[in-house]
Amino acid sequence: MVGIRARGVCNCVLCILVFLVCAAVADGQEPSYKGRALSEWFRGWRIGQIYFPDPSEEAILGLGTNAIPKLLEWISFQRLPEKGLGVVETTNFPAKPANIKESGPIVYVPASPGITITFITDSNKEPSYRSLPLGLWIQTNTSINPRKFNLVELLSLKQVSAPDDWGTVWFELPIAYDALTARGELDLGWLNKNGEYVECCFEGVKCGTNGLCRLWWASTFDPPGAHRLRARLTLWNGWDNIQVIGPPLVVFSSNACWFLEGSTLFSHTGATINAQLYEKTATYKIVLKTVKGRHIRTFKGSTTNGVIDLEWDLRDKWGRKFKEGSFHGWFYIRYPGDKHYRQPAKAWFNRIGG
Repeated sequence: MVGIRARGVCNCVLCILVFLVCAAVADGQEPSYKGRALSEWFRGWRIGQIYFPDPSEEAILGLGTNAIPKLLEWISFQRLPEKGLGVVETTNFPAKPANIKESGPIVYVPASPGITITFITDSNKEPSYRSLPLGLWIQTNTSINPRKFNLVELLSLKQVSAPDDWGTVWFELPIAYDALTARGELDLGWLNKNGEYVECCFEGVKCGTNGLCRLWWASTFDPPGAHRLRARLTLWNGWDNIQVIGPPLVVFSSNACWFLEGSTLFSHTGATINAQLYEKTATYKIVLKTVKGRHIRTFKGSTTNGVIDLEWDLRDKWGRKFKEGSFHGWFYIRYPGDKHYRQPAKAWFNRIGG
């Protein structure tokens, strides 16, 4: 009942606000509430061009008449901000595809009126944006580059750790973390043979003790070997999307095997123990342990198709059902010509739903 009353109040307030907008004067600035821009409160998730908004009634009520000028500005478009959902005209949109199940209000939208800039720093021809060289625009209009580096220097990865037992490698960039999270994001990847940027399977960004961005890469979720790793900076400026891909840093990973995204999840009924090998023929030993190190079970076998694919019923070596939410797996691999098992690749398995 509280939720229904809140929605009713929200709708009434919105109607009143629209009536009062004739007296409102737009200043061109997007209003904010509790440190978040209006469009962020309308942020939802999307599949292709289908958006599933999740607006916050609290924010609408809190912003009051301050929200109206920006909402009306958005109504004049048939497209929502790339990183947030606004109020849009919902007439004359394509019909909902038959294979999409409706989950809350759905808005179908055409292409964005904004521009997208993608710049790879390998090129000597730095593009202009808003009448300025792109690097200079970033320096003067954002706070992410406190040391005023050029784009090559700003996005040159500095490796600050060797791979740990889990294959995780850490890097640093001279980008202010707090300023970045307010305007954009960072990720890691490389260019494929077609020159297209491919994001690493499992990576992320954290704030270092010095306030700069620390990036991590779980190398065991990508094939072993030499990787020309790059950082990609994405900035959002209104409707515009700016992407800058930095210079490569060669990083070598020697993991004995690698894991696919989602392959380290399991359910209450069982777990699929899966790994990819870089040779088709191999023998293996997989040791499963609890997070605290207690032995659960060991599997041994061989493969001729380059894949380890086991189904485990969660029974330990004594037949008892494993009930904890996580376990560790040590993957020992021996390829043809190896006298001993290689250094194991480790994986952390987590139960779906905790």
